Amino acid sequence: EQSFFRYASEGHFVVRCSSRPGCFAVTSMTYDEDKKLAPKHALIYYEANTKPSPVDGIVRPFYWVMKNENKVERRAFTSIARLVASQRDKLKEAFMDPETPVYFSISGQKFHVQASMFMQMEDAVRETKLGKYFDPRAQGEFPRGKFWNSQTGHSPKEPIFLDRDPEAFNVILNWYRYGKLYIPEGVSKVLMEQEIKYFGLPIDCVYKKEGGFTDIEFHTRR
Repeated sequence: EQSFFRYASEGHFVVRCSSRPGCFAVTSMTYDEDKKLAPKHALIYYEANTKPSPVDGIVRPFYWVMKNENKVERRAFTSIARLVASQRDKLKEAFMDPETPVYFSISGQKFHVQASMFMQMEDAVRETKLGKYFDPRAQGEFPRGKFWNSQTGHSPKEPIFLDRDPEAFNVILNWYRYGKLYIPEGVSKVLMEQEIKYFGLPIDCVYKKEGGFTDIEFHTRR
């Protein structure tokens, strides 16, 4: 929740478990009367007694409850997904927590980072392979990035497995951290060329021959 208040902007919302039994809590960011960005809270009640509606026979166990000036708005839905979709005018974009832990297994070697590393706003990051995979922007009712709609990568037991070189992957991670390519001694430049292409980094690999030797230079695209 602290991360939400720190990073969220207008229209973002987050759904989480409530301390009140039988409820989900929804917090959205909207502007108050003083034109300041402030959280607005609502509850989604879950009704355990799932009896079909006498009107159409459909079971609608989820209820949206919005309290405003002592008035209570209550509507029933068949699922939370439909409930959230009905509130698109108020809840414009789901909030994907940048502090979400991410777990990788790179040819068996474990890596643990935060999703914020791949959620930067620059196009240079968004257009990379991992930038697209973690893209938090809404596309229809769900985020664009596959990570947010998958169970893979959210726990050490189900990491994102990639059959790549672990040392080269650490170089790739540092590019996301610092925006520059740092290749330590012992890591092949030829290998890094392949990894740069695989992850789609905006870096051109230029071969140069000097004194009978061929070297590779890496240039960031402008």
